Amino acid sequence: LRHPSRAREAGLDLVPLQRYEEATSRARALRHMPGCSSIAILDDQVLQVGSFGSADLEHGLPMATDSIMRLYCLTKPMVATGLMILVERGLCKLDDEVSKHLPEFKSARVCAKKTNLVCSSDDKRIAVRSLTLRRLLTHSSGLGYAPSLGMDPSGPDEEAYAGITKQCDSGEIRSLEQLSKAVAALPLRFHPGERYMYSFGLDIAGRVIEVLSGKSLDRFLRMELFDPIGMKDTGYCVPPQVARKRMAALYATKDNMKAIGEKPAPGAGTHKSPLGTLVRIDGQRPEHSAWVGKRSCPVFSGGGIMGQNRGGLVSTVADQARFYLMLLRGGRLSPKHKQIMLPKTVELMWGSDWLCRPSAVGRKCRDKGTLFGWHALGEIGIVKRPMRKHYPDTFEFGEWGMAGAACTHVTVVPHRKLLCLWFTQTLEGWPGWKAPEQNLWSAAREVALKKGVPPTRKRPASSGATASAAPAAKRRRAT
Repeated sequence: LRHPSRAREAGLDLVPLQRYEEATSRARALRHMPGCSSIAILDDQVLQVGSFGSADLEHGLPMATDSIMRLYCLTKPMVATGLMILVERGLCKLDDEVSKHLPEFKSARVCAKKTNLVCSSDDKRIAVRSLTLRRLLTHSSGLGYAPSLGMDPSGPDEEAYAGITKQCDSGEIRSLEQLSKAVAALPLRFHPGERYMYSFGLDIAGRVIEVLSGKSLDRFLRMELFDPIGMKDTGYCVPPQVARKRMAALYATKDNMKAIGEKPAPGAGTHKSPLGTLVRIDGQRPEHSAWVGKRSCPVFSGGGIMGQNRGGLVSTVADQARFYLMLLRGGRLSPKHKQIMLPKTVELMWGSDWLCRPSAVGRKCRDKGTLFGWHALGEIGIVKRPMRKHYPDTFEFGEWGMAGAACTHVTVVPHRKLLCLWFTQTLEGWPGWKAPEQNLWSAAREVALKKGVPPTRKRPASSGATASAAPAAKRRRAT
């Protein structure tokens, strides 16, 4: 990653990002969070790259751009890209029925009542629309999701899958093949294409990758994606010797620690913050993590989590920058790297809202009254707003993003070639982004909008017209 001085030499006004770094440093000094790492890139120019605070408070490990972090649901875009590689090669089509590749889904039925948790004699309804690969990627397949991270099921749609959480933690389910069969044995929660509901879709897509490629999901991603573009720190398992030096600790409140099923270690420290009193979870030492060595989950989750708190990919903010830059550059990271996919495939993946297509849901979808879109890689902004009405913390039209439960966030604005990554490791969220100067996305957008405008000589007192046009609203991101 080149130093932001190159962007300054190119005439970009980086004052908003300087304010962001100062605000983040102050937040860390006030113990608002353990630490974070962030990157902002505009049209191949690094606007900001930096790390703040600690990756491991107990062992004095500073946060760095090569700190290894749990991605959770940020696993999904890479697995979706893996499936699209196979689509491009002609090994499958997006509108293939899942049962063409996974026979266990041939007998899929739709639950007759919302309260039905397992298949019963009532569940005789055959899906009126096809359960397709496209609907797996857009969470419109009729599948549900299992509760995890100590959360109680939010209703029958999650309660039906609660047994899968227990089976993964007990070792009864030890592969994507077994997971796929367990999911297929349950009734669909609704007819495919009826609506959007976050789901096991990417885990099932991961199993499709295994069947079509003849390789385990971790090996396929390593050979076809990670190794070719130099993502050396991304995978499903961290070697103990690497974890000791570079793996970030994970933090949560005591209540959430208890809900997940962990007990505090004797003499374990606590850390007061606006998030609550934080304690270290997932092992009291880096090598004790459920992502390290022989402790790692045998199920290579395509969705990012298995059981209560296992599975999914780990990575670094530097590796993730490589992945998303590869996509922004049309499927090839640089002339010396392998072409991962064609530019038209990248455009197909993220160029528009897939949910409104008849082959997915067929209409624009709402969440609590708010319009949102979804494509192969995550949520996409589908509302056009005049920039004077544009909130600093909402998706602009065409911008898309995704996130993981421990606050690993990415957004991409393809038409601006703007990439933002912000990573920490806490399950309690991050209370920042309320003021524009704390918000990486607001600052990066301000720089992008001023591109081509000579930088001011005097540092402005406020965050600028774009950032102050309205109070910051909470950015919608999946976790």
